[in-house]
Amino acid sequence: MKKILTAILTAIAVSVGADEQRLTGLPSPDDVFVIAVAPHSKELKDYYTPDSLLQALPTLVPADVRLPVGGKVFWQSGVIVLKDKTVLFWRTCGDWFIAVDRPTGTTFYAIDKKGTPNQAPENTTHKL
Repeated sequence: MKKILTAILTAIAVSVGADEQRLTGLPSPDDVFVIAVAPHSKELKDYYTPDSLLQALPTLVPADVRLPVGGKVFWQSGVIVLKDKTVLFWRTCGDWFIAVDRPTGTTFYAIDKKGTPNQAPENTTHKL
């Protein structure tokens, strides 16, 4: 009986860990069905287009993003729809990071300076 209970609890822990990774990491470009950008005034520059964000996904890593207060900024937003029908809501005010909103909170991802994916959070401060 103990062995069965241990096996069940282990299976649940592995499943929860996999779900947490799926909910905290960014998807691979192969898993993306479509990326959409919310429409805005034509006078405002896009930080990302659907294609440029798709290309940037592999280089975005979890980061401690710090934005200066003060000046006016334009926030661009949109969605990433995955092939499994998961929808990720994102926003940004620069072409070097995105904030992804999930039920568990917001996670910031910045472009890795090395251009290769990793999972270590970076300290990233930028002037806007």
